[in-house]
Amino acid sequence: MSPLNPLFCIIVYLIAFLTVYLILLKYKPWSDSTRYVSIDGLRGFSAFAIFIHHATLWQKYSSTGVWEIPNSNFYTQIGQSSVGLFFMITSFLFVSQLIKSRDDDFNWKTFAISRVYRIFPLYYIVLIFGFIILFTVSSWTLNVPLDKLFWQIKDWILFTIIGSPDINEVKNTVILGFGVAWTLAYEWLFYFSLPIISFFILKKRTKPWILLISIAFVAFFFIKRGHLPSDSYGFYFIAGGIAPFINKYSKIQHNINKHILSCIVLICMALLLREQFAQNLYSISLNTLIFTIIATGNNVFGVLKQPFLRLLGEISYSTYLLHGFALFITFNFIINAQTAKTLSPTQYCLIIFLLTPVLVILSFLSYRFIEQPFIGLGKKVIKRKTESSKIIN
Repeated sequence: MSPLNPLFCIIVYLIAFLTVYLILLKYKPWSDSTRYVSIDGLRGFSAFAIFIHHATLWQKYSSTGVWEIPNSNFYTQIGQSSVGLFFMITSFLFVSQLIKSRDDDFNWKTFAISRVYRIFPLYYIVLIFGFIILFTVSSWTLNVPLDKLFWQIKDWILFTIIGSPDINEVKNTVILGFGVAWTLAYEWLFYFSLPIISFFILKKRTKPWILLISIAFVAFFFIKRGHLPSDSYGFYFIAGGIAPFINKYSKIQHNINKHILSCIVLICMALLLREQFAQNLYSISLNTLIFTIIATGNNVFGVLKQPFLRLLGEISYSTYLLHGFALFITFNFIINAQTAKTLSPTQYCLIIFLLTPVLVILSFLSYRFIEQPFIGLGKKVIKRKTESSKIIN
């Protein structure tokens, strides 16, 4: 079997679902009935699609040393479109919060605290782990002046907002597992853009100093990078902001048969396979239609509300940050690089099949013992600050 065979993708998903099913026998991670169930399912589906996409890249890289997109529209799209869907989910959730707070005062302090406790802890823990791997690869030898090493590491600590340089002369540092960090830079761009967006949504105007910080960050981001977000990925944030307005101000989604909408989603997914990239207008339009249908309440014949996909959605941030390191360690330490070059396509597939449940379990443990405690701590900090603010007032 070739890793570019669609059957490879199906088997990986089935193994992931079975692993999650076994976890669910002992653990139920959610209790909030007001959450967007279909969005949770979509997040879980997309996170593992990115792992599968990178697994196909690794097959070519381990055998030839060339890192490039797979020669398959299917495997290119499931990776690139999934990144776009993540951006749309971010936009949808926070634009929805702005619309919900339209008549009230949006609490920017609470928003900032929640983002810090949600994103920082796991990212920095994984980053430290990545640095250990990187210096192990470079035999714990300092290959650059200490001040240069500091500035290289600094860029990664800042979520690659400024750049993503190779560290300590280790070529293609991103391949070690750091590669997904670029998307977090654009997540922060969106977060800092929210006060500007809020100017057009909230009735009560955002404080000028918050707007100034927002404008300054956005300007710095584009001046430093000198181009629009990853060519066209920035449009996915715009696209994700459509569904919240439909949910709030229109009932059109309730007037169309849900089975018809589910069929439209499947047709759009099939049409995406005709395109090699997800950054062109055609792919963006199809993904926007898919996402808008799902975000307005459709669960695609009930698939997206299944518990196994919802749990994959819960642990998706861990999966997203850990999967690159899992692939690198597997093909460079567990199976050394020379042996990896000699693997047949079938042998490679079998290794990914074995890696899949390991990744699911690691992601679950990361969520359970790193993400959840810090999310809970963030909520306590917010509650404490809210209560102290009430006392002062």
